[in-house]
This record gives sequence, structure tokens and C-alpha cells, in this order.
Amino acid sequence: MNVQQLEYIIEIAKEKNITRAAKNLFISQSNLSQYLAKLENELDVPLFIRRRNELVLTDAGREYVDAAKKVIGIKENLYSRIAEVSKNRHIALGVSSQWGMNLLSDVLPRFRTLMPGILLDISEGSTEKLIPQLNEGLLDFALISTHEFSDPLNHLEILKEEAVYLAVPASYAESSQISPDMSGEEALCNLTGCGLILSQKRTALREISDEICSKYHFTADTVCEINSMPLTVKLVANGMGMGFVPQSCINHELPVIYLPLSSNARRYQAIIYRNQMILHSAEQTILKLIHDNSQNNYDM
Repeated sequence: MNVQQLEYIIEIAKEKNITRAAKNLFISQSNLSQYLAKLENELDVPLFIRRRNELVLTDAGREYVDAAKKVIGIKENLYSRIAEVSKNRHIALGVSSQWGMNLLSDVLPRFRTLMPGILLDISEGSTEKLIPQLNEGLLDFALISTHEFSDPLNHLEILKEEAVYLAVPASYAESSQISPDMSGEEALCNLTGCGLILSQKRTALREISDEICSKYHFTADTVCEINSMPLTVKLVANGMGMGFVPQSCINHELPVIYLPLSSNARRYQAIIYRNQMILHSAEQTILKLIHDNSQNNYDM
């Protein structure tokens, strides 16, 4: 028996379902079922019974889970105390968006002042690259952009929510192709054939753009794919094409019309914690700074 195996039983008890527990633990359903069967055979008593399509703890199961939680608590407390006295402390952060990088540009100098002995290791990458690193324990946190409340680690917090708009050149209104009171979807239907400036693939904004264009059967030439929202808005203003822009990146000084989307598209800036993250003083400090600063309108 090891601590990880204790966590298996706790997860089954929480989910009351082998399939969901296995998914959360990132192991196969068959391996988790085999482990449970082996453990129950060793104990010579069932830990769960099936009732109305869910697994319910037996009296012995409740005793096992209570003891398992205490053992894990002892481990976490020990690791936390060791981390507090270690001279080689570091926090590994992953960032998938420009919003996150800009946020950290304000947070990290303040953190350095408060925690001068902590090394910060910052990694950039797409969300799909950062999640495996979190699972493997290579990262402590990751700042990501998402348009869904998908939470592969069950430790996701939304930091900021913002609407997404269709940005079109003001010249389109002057030529009567659109009107400012249209929805973004209506404008797309009227502007078939106009160019699109898109975010790069596998980004939250690109997924939103692709879903809307597919739903409304909008086809257009892709002018370019970029991740800089300020540049996207400037290109729209110069008549290069249309683009999908989050609320925080709207620039009313440029000749651009921002049309709301009737589909109520939203993008979320979120932070994901490493599974079973131990929050000692350094982690608590940087999290507080991130939360305190996350409402600022940083360009994406």
C-alpha cells in the first residue's frame, strides 16, 4: 500500500463511480477496478456496495476512507513543513496567454519583494501542453484562457470573464454592408466573402471563432492567424478584414465597430492548480497577488 493507492479509494468514494474516478486519476478503469478488487480481497471485506447505479461505502469502507484521509493529511503537513524550511524553494508557473504574461509582469515584482528567497520558474506554452506538465508535477500552477468550464484536474478557478465581439472596419457601415445595431452573427451572414483575421489554432478565441463560423455556415478567406489582439484590432481598423475580439481589447479610438454576439460567447481567464497542491506561505502569497490583480484589463 502507498499513499497514491489510498487516494484511489478516496476518489472512488467521492465520485461513487469507477469510470469517473479513473478519469480524474488519469488511470484506466480496468486498472482501478482490479486494484479495488485486490484490496477488498486482502481485507476480506467489501469497501463498497452498488446501490441505484452508484457505489456506496460500507461501514468498513467508511473506516478505510477516514483513515486514508488522515494518512494523506500527515503526508501533506510533513511536505509543507519541509518546503517551508527548504533553502531551494521554487514555484513553477505555466502561462498559455498574453493576458497571463501581462498579469505576471505586475505580480512577479511584488512577489519578489515579499518572498525574495523563492525562485520562480516560468514556462510558456499552449494549454494542451501545460496540462500534462501539471499532471506530472512539473508545474504548480498554470494561467490559461478557455471558453469552457472544462477542469481536467478539478482545481480550476475562473479569474476573469469577458464577452467576445465581432470587430469590423467602420468603412463597412459606411458602405451599408452592416449597421451598428446588428448582432455579430447577422453581420457575418451579410459579409460572406470578407476576410477574417483569426487567432492561432488551439486557442480559446480560435475555438469560439470556429464554432460561430461553423454554426452560421460562414466561409471566408483567412487573412492571417495571429495571437496579438492589439494588432488584430489595428488590422481591422485598416480594413484588412474582420476579427473576433474579447471585451478587454476593445479600442474605441480606432475606426472599428464592435458587434455583440447573440450566442453570448464568453472567454475565461483561469488558473489551474497542480493536483493535490500544498499551499504553503509562498504559494498563498502569489495566489493572492494573482487574484488581486486579475481584474485589470490586460491586453491579450
